[in-house]
Amino acid sequence: MRAAPPPLLHAAQGIEPMTLKPLVMSFIRGAASDLGPILVRSFDAASMLPIERLRHEIDELMTNKLQELTPDRVKELMEEVIRVHLGWLIVWGNVFGGLIGVISTLAGYP
Repeated sequence: MRAAPPPLLHAAQGIEPMTLKPLVMSFIRGAASDLGPILVRSFDAASMLPIERLRHEIDELMTNKLQELTPDRVKELMEEVIRVHLGWLIVWGNVFGGLIGVISTLAGYP
């Protein structure tokens, strides 16, 4: 729930905060369109985010993760995925197989 504005704003100027909102929003939009190009020229993204350093860090992280993936760990991960997804595949396969069997029996197919 939103807090009520201070009562002095109402009493002192006789202005409701909701009437100010469109004026403030239009000012912000205008200032953003004026300040945007200035900010783009003022800041060099390449100096703030050095791409080569980021690539090096990502390469190190990937190398570390790949070294952690021993054959036993890969086997555990695969078994976990198979257990979760194959289990549901078996359940739904039995459900749909049973439904198809019942429908084919009712339709008179041998």
